[in-house]
Amino acid sequence: MARANHITVPARRWAGMAAAYFLSSGAVQLLGAISTFIYVRMLDTDNYALLALCLTTMAFIALSTDLGLTGSLNYFKRRSLQQGSDFGRYVALIQRMRLTLFPIAAVIAIGTLIFMVAHRGDLNLDVGLTLAALVVVAYIQLNLSVRQAVLRIEGFQNATYFADVTAAGLRAITAVTLLLFAVRLTSPVMGAIALSSAVALALLNWHYPAAPQVSAAEDKAGRTEVLHYILPTTPAVLLFAMQDLVIYAIVWMATGAGLVANIFALGRISALIAVVGGIVPVVVMPRIANMVHGGTVLRRGYAVTAAIAVFFAACGVAVALFPDYALLLIGERYAHLQHELLLSFAISSLCVLAGSIGQLNRAMGWVRGEPWAAAIQLTLLLALFSTQSIATTADVLGLWLIVTTVYFALLLATTLIGMMKPQLLTSQRH
Repeated sequence: MARANHITVPARRWAGMAAAYFLSSGAVQLLGAISTFIYVRMLDTDNYALLALCLTTMAFIALSTDLGLTGSLNYFKRRSLQQGSDFGRYVALIQRMRLTLFPIAAVIAIGTLIFMVAHRGDLNLDVGLTLAALVVVAYIQLNLSVRQAVLRIEGFQNATYFADVTAAGLRAITAVTLLLFAVRLTSPVMGAIALSSAVALALLNWHYPAAPQVSAAEDKAGRTEVLHYILPTTPAVLLFAMQDLVIYAIVWMATGAGLVANIFALGRISALIAVVGGIVPVVVMPRIANMVHGGTVLRRGYAVTAAIAVFFAACGVAVALFPDYALLLIGERYAHLQHELLLSFAISSLCVLAGSIGQLNRAMGWVRGEPWAAAIQLTLLLALFSTQSIATTADVLGLWLIVTTVYFALLLATTLIGMMKPQLLTSQRH
């Protein structure tokens, strides 16, 4: 009986956390669907393509200022528990390092976007205001992501859920308002995203712990430790950050706004289902960060990842059988993209699963193989997109699927090597 209780209590705790996540994420997705599909239908092809480029650029800034720093909090939480050290000093250090990288990433990203838009002769006041709002959103979300990660690790998931739902609600309200007033420009959309992000950040600041005072010696030692951990992951993170932007840039310059709008619109449908994969970074990884034993980390993490894979497979069958119903969400302009929808869903599913596996590998400290994986992926990306046709949406998504499949396989291979020979992949000496 004691054994049964030992199993049941953790199971109930995990079930409760999963239920809270799916309830909140369901609300976020429902509210997010309102704004997402209003913008798909409301904006013309050129403005929607510009919005797609802005959101992709924003993701590039987020990832290139992160370089695995925020994800490393899961690893350093486990390490601080094992060694009895102060976790707060890692949080303060990582926050400062990300803020240091922000101006560099913002200049590169905005400069690239200006060049792309100017190449097509589309620079105007709306574009300028859109880019200004983009920088504001990227800065807010940098701070927001660190606060979310820390609060989830420390067990304040409900506070982050409330902030997420509130922000999604504000985005839905502003989208409906823009629709009612027939505002069909990109800058008000980015302004609405900035407003909702600022509100979410303000809500999280109520719960966020104050940064500890750290001596210069501790700061230098901590910086060395963090850099030693993230440097092997940096090439892979930079490639992941650049991949979408590079692909969209190639397509935009070669074919125009139409294919960019098609690919991004299809991705909004896939994102509705892919949200299930968010349980790994939001629920599983913060719990894993508080686990000392590596075997438990792998069992819990891969059990959830396998369940997500089964769910995606079932959804993929439904998408293949009934694509027309899903395409109703984004309007008649995209109704002919049945085959392309299945490709888009396959890419999203593999990205989510690869992300889950990658986070588990990093939580275990298995990062030394990532530069090699990044080199292989970059070589493949450049080879495919420089030699193969990208004249149609299906062409682009087909190549993208090949790159994503190889990325998934490389991360899975890393896990297998880590399980058999962890010393080959671990960056830290214990």
